[in-house]
Amino acid sequence: MITASHNPKQYNGYKIYGEDGGQMPPKESDLITSYIRKVDDVFAIAVADEQQLLADKTETIIGDDVDQDYLAKVKEVTINQKLVDEVGKDMKLVFTPLHGTGRMLGEKALKNAGFKNFSVVKEQAVADPEFSTVKFPNPEFPEAFKMAIDLGKKEGADVLIAVDPDADRLGTAVRQPNGEYVLLTGNQIAAVLLHYILQANKDAGTLPTNAAAVKSIVSSEFATKVAASYGVTMIN
Repeated sequence: MITASHNPKQYNGYKIYGEDGGQMPPKESDLITSYIRKVDDVFAIAVADEQQLLADKTETIIGDDVDQDYLAKVKEVTINQKLVDEVGKDMKLVFTPLHGTGRMLGEKALKNAGFKNFSVVKEQAVADPEFSTVKFPNPEFPEAFKMAIDLGKKEGADVLIAVDPDADRLGTAVRQPNGEYVLLTGNQIAAVLLHYILQANKDAGTLPTNAAAVKSIVSSEFATKVAASYGVTMIN
């Protein structure tokens, strides 16, 4: 994956994933780095023929079927679809992919889930390696939400959603009674999501008596408090 992730454009590079879908661990990535450092002239590297790569099956072009399978899985794991259907038609959302790949599936996933009333920040829906409208495309930072906030105020949006250019980091802001927006932290988002999941399962009678949740040690104890309020054990 060629990306600068949530960093400025100067960090544009590539991520390598193993056959298990996880990013390369230090040992393997250091080995790749050692090969790169042996290259004196990048323009002297032989370029393989793409048709031959496809014939040899060393290159695979991912088709639309993969996207459709992913969207179907997102729909499948949606919690409390009835509630989503009830509020999805009226809740106003603003979505921005911050010039990245999130536009490809983010908009479709929202529509498939049942959210019909949302707008996309058009200026940031265009793939742009220069990140021309935002210097630091990190959805955890208020600066990345400037254009989304402007559009949100214009449209009267309830919630703003932003993903970084490689769409593995999400930020959200919610409208306050005075019309301004407050950006939620990662810990706050996690706590809200956990509350939603536990309440939905409690209402459906599917919350086990020995239920447990898992979080990383870098997360705050906010989610732990939420879990405790439902009698759920939190595991670090």
